[in-house]
Amino acid sequence: MVTNMKQFDVVIFGATSFVGKLVVQHLLEVYGVGRSVSWAIAGRSQAKLAALRDDITPSAKDVPIIIADADHLDQLKRLCAQAKVVITTAGPFALYGEKLIQACAETGTDYCDITGETLWVAEMIKRYEKTAQQTGARLVNFCGFDSIPSDMGVHFLQNESLRRFNAPCTQVRMRVFHARGNPPGGTYATAIDFIGKAAKDKDFRDALADPYLLCPPGHGFSEVQNEAYLPMHDKDFKQWTAAFVMAGVNTRVVHRSNALSGQRYGAKFKYEEAILVGRTVFGLIGAYVVTGVMLTFVALAAAPWTRRLLQRFLVPKPGQGSNLKSLQKCTFDLRLTGETDQGQTVRVRLAGKGDPACYATSRMLAEAGICLAQEISKTDKPGGFWTTASIFSDKLIQRLHNHGQMKFAVDEQPT
Repeated sequence: MVTNMKQFDVVIFGATSFVGKLVVQHLLEVYGVGRSVSWAIAGRSQAKLAALRDDITPSAKDVPIIIADADHLDQLKRLCAQAKVVITTAGPFALYGEKLIQACAETGTDYCDITGETLWVAEMIKRYEKTAQQTGARLVNFCGFDSIPSDMGVHFLQNESLRRFNAPCTQVRMRVFHARGNPPGGTYATAIDFIGKAAKDKDFRDALADPYLLCPPGHGFSEVQNEAYLPMHDKDFKQWTAAFVMAGVNTRVVHRSNALSGQRYGAKFKYEEAILVGRTVFGLIGAYVVTGVMLTFVALAAAPWTRRLLQRFLVPKPGQGSNLKSLQKCTFDLRLTGETDQGQTVRVRLAGKGDPACYATSRMLAEAGICLAQEISKTDKPGGFWTTASIFSDKLIQRLHNHGQMKFAVDEQPT
């Protein structure tokens, strides 16, 4: 196990990306420079990093800069030598992320990212988990809106169920009550790349369909899951639902958390996600409209020539996004309902401020990285690939309450 002292608690790799800049702003606003959290920014361009530092605020002039290219393993290892935790926003991760995973795994450096690329993560686990276990590197993927609200939300709900009933909820449903935001160009680039691969590779599609894709070998789960892809009526909220675009990621992460926790949620645990659309016939129509828009986007991204049109004319480019004021005005509100085998019910609400894909994600990533650096002992949580719920438990929830503009609360009645 690598035990050498590191200069920085956290290094932000990809700091000049759209979300990376928001991470830098969060650290400056909440922690400042040279105080309770030691941190630096990193990327391949000295000029861009210096410009970022100069443009944000005069107090940022003392933030250290580290130069490293995502394609150069030696440079990334030199970065890792200085960091307890590397947090990265440099996606699409399937294109640019592997060497940083390798560098962290081989040097025993902890790592957090905001990927939503489940198949890439599954491949990284196969390639680097044994190395990480040997060196003590803790690698935590999915530290943004996908999938902290889902993963930590289920964890929070299960804690309440165990406290009340001394039993877990074996069925949990997450509903997006409200989510207003504008995903940045990098998110669209990742989604389009992902859909393009799925369109031409049947094995890729088959793997995506496996709800237990991210679970370790021998997990023992076989329960058929309810994938809420089509409009349906929700009995708790008495509303029509539509498919949630991130459900295919979040559900896989939650099942991995259950596996890593020794089946804390039960061997027959079921989990699904959907968007609440409305109560009346207009809600039903809206559900089909949302589904139609999603299917249209998938169809356009699947074919090479329409994919190029999407990238050129219809979606923002990587590095682009809305202005800070508009991002700060956005909000999200998620509701989780769980039932035990005895029919007992627990309801939880997660509410947050800021655009989910950018503003809120930047805070989630920053707080996850700091939590890993300062609060999670390597004795208690050794090297390997972890989920947020399995490694952070309540410590990250408290940080998100205090610094992430995000609240978890028991919700006694559906709205």
